[in-house]
Amino acid sequence: MKETQGEAPAGWPSPAHARWALLVLTLVMGGALVATSVTSFISARAASHDVALASGQRLGLHIGSELRREEDWQAPCEWLLEDLSGQGLRYLAVVEIGGKILAEAGERVGPPLVLPRGLAAPDRRGPLFFETVGERIRGVMPFFSRMRRHRFFSRARPPGPPRRFILFEFEAVVARQVISRARRGLIVSLVSAAILLLAAAAVWRLSVRASRVEAQLARDRQLIALGRMSAVLGHELRNPLTSLKGHAQLLLERFPEGDPQRAGVETVVSEAQRLEELTTQVLDFARTGEIERSRQEVASLLRAVAERSGAAPLLLEIEGELPDWSLDPIRMEQVLENMLVNARQNSSPQQPVTLSAQVMRRKLVIEVRDRGEGLAPGDEEKVFEPFFTRRVRGTGLGLALARRIVEGHGGQIRASNHPEGGAVFRVTLPEG
Repeated sequence: MKETQGEAPAGWPSPAHARWALLVLTLVMGGALVATSVTSFISARAASHDVALASGQRLGLHIGSELRREEDWQAPCEWLLEDLSGQGLRYLAVVEIGGKILAEAGERVGPPLVLPRGLAAPDRRGPLFFETVGERIRGVMPFFSRMRRHRFFSRARPPGPPRRFILFEFEAVVARQVISRARRGLIVSLVSAAILLLAAAAVWRLSVRASRVEAQLARDRQLIALGRMSAVLGHELRNPLTSLKGHAQLLLERFPEGDPQRAGVETVVSEAQRLEELTTQVLDFARTGEIERSRQEVASLLRAVAERSGAAPLLLEIEGELPDWSLDPIRMEQVLENMLVNARQNSSPQQPVTLSAQVMRRKLVIEVRDRGEGLAPGDEEKVFEPFFTRRVRGTGLGLALARRIVEGHGGQIRASNHPEGGAVFRVTLPEG
């Protein structure tokens, strides 16, 4: 199966489609990962309340069963607090209905407990209720001592409402651990999604760069082939054209001024000169050669080019003091002359052409602006293609040659329309 160089085989997706597919897949995976983690975190927070209450129930039942075995509750409160501190217990007390504290251990965060009589049924063994007090949870449960239970508690005659209560405050350690694990999972998921997006962006950038490099290589191959053909064609045409122009000039000398046959010979001479100039441009395009850099005074170079270009009227604008720059003076003069000639050809004789230069972000920026009709939509890149021109007698090689020279310097040349009318050609050269 025959394949075109630089293009995907038939049936394969293009690089642009592959990039978009990768981006969409990464977004879907990252979104699913984040959504799953957020859902898990929300569920963990919702479940943490139930986990905290379950921990409180277990603490309350354990505390109640231990305290009922004792007659003096101060010592049991202290060792229970120490024993259950790992489960989050921070305060424990035995309190009467009126608020009198019979025994306590630890430091209370919540306000003193005052409970009315008849708060709960006498057979309630677990905590009556829980309430949040700062970062703790307070639990309240009825307390029946062992003697009272042995004396009064029976199926036939249950005891009356409790006169004492157990008050305990605890931190929901298990619930916090659940939320902490869920939070860590959420953070890991967010970081993973961010890494996925960064990786997709890096792959996208590398793919775009690879596509540009491939396009540049394809264009370079085309230019090399075109240059070879141009060199052969130019050499083959130069000698016949020189001979033709010489004989036409000799023939022109035989016809005096006013002779009706002189006009035809003058036409032959002018056309031969035009073809000779075209041949010279073709050969210049074919033998761009190596760039030979040296430190040059940019302002002097611009003034010299402006004087020789014949693009009058011309405005030379130099912003600030231009430092010496590393460039090939002969090639850059050729670039500027081609740009000025192009600008002059697209402006009326009364309208000035502007040549300006400045240093921006450690790069030398040279602009040539005409005041013509500007570039047609889509011509911003086409004007640099060899033999592309919208003029009847243009060759379309001047700007193509300018691009090759500028890119040989490691720079860029761009074309755009000026907001006030006309076209602007900008050359950007990095420090050499």
